[in-house]
Amino acid sequence: MLLHPGSRWFFKCWGNDKTAALAQKLLDAGENIVFTAAPDAREQTMLDDIAGRLKPTGPAKVWRLSGCLNLRELAAAIDGAKLFIGVDSVPMHMAAALDKPQVALFGPSHLARWRPYSERATVIWAGDFGPLPHPDSINTDDETRLLEAIPPGAFLVVLDERGKAPTSVELAGHLQRWQQEGEHVCFIIGGADGMTEHLKQQARLMMRLSSLTLPHGMVRVLLTEQLYRAVSILHNHPYHRE
Repeated sequence: MLLHPGSRWFFKCWGNDKTAALAQKLLDAGENIVFTAAPDAREQTMLDDIAGRLKPTGPAKVWRLSGCLNLRELAAAIDGAKLFIGVDSVPMHMAAALDKPQVALFGPSHLARWRPYSERATVIWAGDFGPLPHPDSINTDDETRLLEAIPPGAFLVVLDERGKAPTSVELAGHLQRWQQEGEHVCFIIGGADGMTEHLKQQARLMMRLSSLTLPHGMVRVLLTEQLYRAVSILHNHPYHRE
């Protein structure tokens, strides 16, 4: 059994006591458990609390692979599990894509929009057991989580429609300078409602990839491709052509 109790947004998570109670029942039934989580400090603290509540009494074992798996390794772990149990999160959708049996625990999310697209998924929605806040009433624009994820002293690049639009060669030049100076570089892509002025003020470079308004998911793909192109330019690879 693979349990992934965390999510980027903590309002989606089950209570630690409930997750621990479920895990304990699985252990008592002789099921081995693998816990996974992101390297986020809050998720690590969550797992510390959950693990501290467990009392293994039989042959079943608990493994904790939190914060030590890349996405490919996480996908392999999910694929090898008998059952995936988790909240509305990326790993939940990975389990659906891998067509694994799963139990998806939903709180105040848009259920019809974000439920796993899999006939092997059982969805449990907290709204069937009590009142929930409407998803649109929950503020997800808090910049605190973004700022906490930025390493101290990192060179912060904010992608904004009012930023400078470098050519691919100019971006390669930026990348070369960052490498030479040994700086951590963080790119921040705004969501549908953009980002706060305070966050923009933290930027050392404001950059735009296009004058068009683009979905942030597409911007991630474009940025990844441009960084790959920049590396190819620095290594004189024929991928880029002038």
